[in-house]
Amino acid sequence: MFLPRIPYSSKPIIRIENSEEVPFEKGVELFVEGQLEKYNLEERNWYSHGYNYYANIILGKRILLDVIPNIRDISQFLEDESIRRHVLYRGARPGSIEPDKIKHVVRDTLGIKTIIDLRGKLIFEDSYLAKDEILSRSVIWKYYTPTFENESIDNYIEERKDLEHYKIENDREQVSNDVKTLILLNSIDYREPIKLENEKSKELSSDDNQSISPFCLNCMRRYKGMEFESSRKHLNVEEIIFRKRKEAMIPRIISYNYHLFKLISPKLAEKWYVNKYLELRTMGGVYYDIAIFDSKTICRALKVITVSIPPILLHGNLGKDRVGVVIAILLSILGVGEEFIIRDYCASESGLLSITEAIEAEMEHFPDSAKDSNPEYIRYFLSKMKEEFGNMDAYLDLIGFDASWRYKLCNKFKIVPYTNSN
Repeated sequence: MFLPRIPYSSKPIIRIENSEEVPFEKGVELFVEGQLEKYNLEERNWYSHGYNYYANIILGKRILLDVIPNIRDISQFLEDESIRRHVLYRGARPGSIEPDKIKHVVRDTLGIKTIIDLRGKLIFEDSYLAKDEILSRSVIWKYYTPTFENESIDNYIEERKDLEHYKIENDREQVSNDVKTLILLNSIDYREPIKLENEKSKELSSDDNQSISPFCLNCMRRYKGMEFESSRKHLNVEEIIFRKRKEAMIPRIISYNYHLFKLISPKLAEKWYVNKYLELRTMGGVYYDIAIFDSKTICRALKVITVSIPPILLHGNLGKDRVGVVIAILLSILGVGEEFIIRDYCASESGLLSITEAIEAEMEHFPDSAKDSNPEYIRYFLSKMKEEFGNMDAYLDLIGFDASWRYKLCNKFKIVPYTNSN
């Protein structure tokens, strides 16, 4: 989410250095052992599942990761079969310098019917894209019809919300192979201070005599769940979300300095701000910021997933941060335990191995935390959401993904259809 682009390489960069021919299973074992050496014992518990999964792809059908790094089914690391497979995949953005590979993996092998791109209209700007991505865009748009205006996306959701797309088997038989959709959801650019605008801003800021000039992200003040429960009775939804955002301000001097640096060098300003932002917030705090500042995008993403024809591919740039937040929320709705949510999140560490060199080169001046998938980041996010909202359902009610939508989502994914206990 902090990178405008990551160029993909067509050459394999991961090998097992061994002079003797070894069985495939042994090769996977050696590879995983080698990768896990850099972690402590507790961390190995979280990362081992991802490395075992991706080792089989890296050492076997590597073409899949050449085209979509970090690709996996969201049910991959569950111990039971309570969630349907081949409904939703998560990953990095599709890309390759070979058009036939893109078509083969995305359309033919995975059979993707719907692509959801969290980068939004950014992909229209060639200056932000790597060369392979410009080519990939033209190939994907040849087979998938793009929808990118918020009004058009909302109409797409409205037209399909009453269709029973949780009947997966029927969908695959009845839907024409020509019906393929690309949904572009706009996300906030976290590489610069965020502007916060609200119709109630004057009224809400008058209490502390603060200006309503653009607010930026920041160090968080504690906001207890009990306070939230009592205060929300007197506030409408917009006011509650706005106050949550307002509590997440950084010292205003950081915003001012960013804009001063930008006059000298936009790239320098961006690097300085991202470092300062991560120093103040940590990645777990960034994920909470995504939940409150990009709440409309998260709500649209969940609704699009609910109404769209599977298999669905949800991706951003690396498929680690924005995608990680959406998937953590979605798995929470499906009743998946925190252990498995963390396990899925940590798998991005191994899922991005094929483009590690490119990530390191592009993020040379960024903190290591921006590159990692540390279990503490997603654990903090889940804890913070509980602290701020009481539970995930309360947050979802606020942003517009209410019980009726959660019912539809559960029926789409769960093997045993969800039943509302109310």
